[in-house]
Amino acid sequence: MNPDSTQKALTPVVSFWEPLTAHVQRFADWAFAQRVNLLFFLCVVLCSIIVSWLLCRLIKAVILKFAGEERREAVQDALAATSRTICILLASTGIACGLFMLHLPPRLLNVLYKIYYLVSLICVTCILQKSIGGVAQYFRKVAQKKEMPLDDLLVTLIQHTCQVALWIVVVLFGCQNIFGINISAILAGAGVLGLAIAFAAQNTIANFFGAISIILDHPFKIGDVVSLGTDGTRLGVVDGIGLRSTRIRALDGTVWTVPNKEISEVTIKNISCRPNFKAEMNIGLTYDTSNERIGEAIAILQDIFRKAPLIDMEKAPPRIFFSDFKDWSLNITVVMWIQTQNWVEYMETRNHINRQVLERFNAAGLEFAFPTNTTYLIQESEKN
Repeated sequence: MNPDSTQKALTPVVSFWEPLTAHVQRFADWAFAQRVNLLFFLCVVLCSIIVSWLLCRLIKAVILKFAGEERREAVQDALAATSRTICILLASTGIACGLFMLHLPPRLLNVLYKIYYLVSLICVTCILQKSIGGVAQYFRKVAQKKEMPLDDLLVTLIQHTCQVALWIVVVLFGCQNIFGINISAILAGAGVLGLAIAFAAQNTIANFFGAISIILDHPFKIGDVVSLGTDGTRLGVVDGIGLRSTRIRALDGTVWTVPNKEISEVTIKNISCRPNFKAEMNIGLTYDTSNERIGEAIAILQDIFRKAPLIDMEKAPPRIFFSDFKDWSLNITVVMWIQTQNWVEYMETRNHINRQVLERFNAAGLEFAFPTNTTYLIQESEKN
């Protein structure tokens, strides 16, 4: 017979249940020895859950009482989002305090407290994140009441930036203080990586800061008619504002996507910000028009403007002057202010006034001048 096979046959086979049974027996012995402490621990856990729930209700009632009507809705949203997290934080704190009653091994107690620190850190981070969201929602509603889409975009940008920065700080803090990871190498690598990304995406970063300058300066808002540059070739309506570019729709329907860096460096003329449209008319009458007829023409113009829409005769009456003796006409200059910010309404008013001038002047027999030359021929006999 083979000696190895004989040795294997004589070796007792350890059952799977024997180690498990031993651990269960040890746990039962420990629980029986700590039965009083376990009872107190369960009472502490139950009390901490009840007290945390009551404290959440009390804090919520006190905050809502002193919040005020304007901020009540935003405070309610923030409390609804953070109440459960606050309950978990308070309950876990009570459980951690109750662990002192149990005589646990130091290594196990250390692991449990690390879990408690991690849960507390996550809870506090979630509370801060939701608080930032609640504050941002409040300012977003204020911006919507003021009809300032750029303020809404700024609030969203600040909210996301604060939340991302918060989680980065929390992760680094947890790695350093809970798990004992040395973050110096991580920070050094992140710095080198950040420099590389900044160098590779410098145009994108420039456009991003251009967007921030647009948001802070408020040179225009969505729906405004703007002209970019001193030449005024880019004239259109602001169709959208993003973090990289701004879309401008021209009057013919074409959409320009202009980088924010370029917009922050050029002259911006916001046509929609002016309170009215200033317009000039030059009406030329023929040279055979008498002085009385010039006065009649000015009276007709005053009557037309008195009945014209969007003309304020009290605050901004039109100015009418017999201004020039041109080569082929007697000129009447009209300076008027049309009280609208809408370009279509402005053009409709101009159309109405021009048709009234044409109709009334033709009915009165006032002739419009056009470029003409008169040539005089003198014969030799007339000279002698």
